[in-house]
Amino acid sequence: MTNRIMLNSTRSSLAMRRMFKKMTDNIKWNGNINLVKDWSIVPYDDEAFRKYIINDNNLYYKIGSTYKQIVNFGQDPETGIYYTDEKVVGVKGDILSDKIERVYHLFNENSEHFRYTEIPADWKEQGLNTIDSLYQLHSALGGIYSCSLDNGRLTYSESSNKAVAQFMIYVSKPTESLRARLEASRNKNVLGGNNNSDDVLASATQQDFI
Repeated sequence: MTNRIMLNSTRSSLAMRRMFKKMTDNIKWNGNINLVKDWSIVPYDDEAFRKYIINDNNLYYKIGSTYKQIVNFGQDPETGIYYTDEKVVGVKGDILSDKIERVYHLFNENSEHFRYTEIPADWKEQGLNTIDSLYQLHSALGGIYSCSLDNGRLTYSESSNKAVAQFMIYVSKPTESLRARLEASRNKNVLGGNNNSDDVLASATQQDFI
């Protein structure tokens, strides 16, 4: 179950999207996983996202007709809301502006994704929450619209799945079994095999998390 498959507009691909959501959104963390504070292997600092989550690569996604590069990931200290720092880029990945926009990620009870450049004062009253499941993390990192450079142009890719897998490796809550499966998937990709981290995540059950 890949981003490319879920992007297609065929009936079977739409069914795949529903299945992916069901399998990755059914376990809510309820605040028991913190994506920046629960790192047990190395501390999460200003360099952690680039060094460990995207492995010194660039993470892009497309929203409407605009391409964006996610340059960092963090958490607002007062509200606990997760954010991404983003730049607008061209189709060749070229930086169109040095301006970095901070985007805050909130979701409703149906995991509909809302991006804000300022935190709404009444976000709790609206029944919104920040990233609280694998599905929501995948969406915040570009989801099925994540992109990578291919022959000098940005095309849809599996980069968001790979970034989610990296978070699950470094955040301390997954069991050793799930951590090992994700690490094996990452190593397979490094060695030139097909990366199946999205399948590993989709098949994770409650027993895979502490």
